[in-house]
Amino acid sequence: MMTLDDLLNITQIFNIKIIFKKLDKEIFGLASGEKGLIILDDSLRFNQKKQKCVLAEEIGHLLIPPRPGHMVYYTTGYRNYDYHKRSTIRTTVAQDEFKALKWAANILISDVELNKLIKSNYGNICELADYFGVEVWFMQLKLKLMECKAG
Repeated sequence: MMTLDDLLNITQIFNIKIIFKKLDKEIFGLASGEKGLIILDDSLRFNQKKQKCVLAEEIGHLLIPPRPGHMVYYTTGYRNYDYHKRSTIRTTVAQDEFKALKWAANILISDVELNKLIKSNYGNICELADYFGVEVWFMQLKLKLMECKAG
């Protein structure tokens, strides 16, 4: 099982700096590939499960860089594009976000270990989330990914 310390070791290996700072409402993390920097919201200092999930996703953004157009979405110039261009950019951003989340779910929760727990009737989704040290929404994502993989 991947711990928060394991994630911090990954950031050291890749020379990624982490800082905590007050971010805008409902934004818990930002990643800058140019600066090799991850910014986490101050509120995550006191919520290790959420910090672990958000940090893993932000590392995913740095290891699987966004495609062209992704960063435009976060600028004021985005509103100046026509509807079709904005739609394409939104799709690109959603796909890039999903890739980072998928990477995070796979690094934090081993398919093999999760399958063993499920087959042994370990517990409900909340208990599985506690076992892996992640939030319930994150465990739901992992289970959905496994369901898609299984076909």
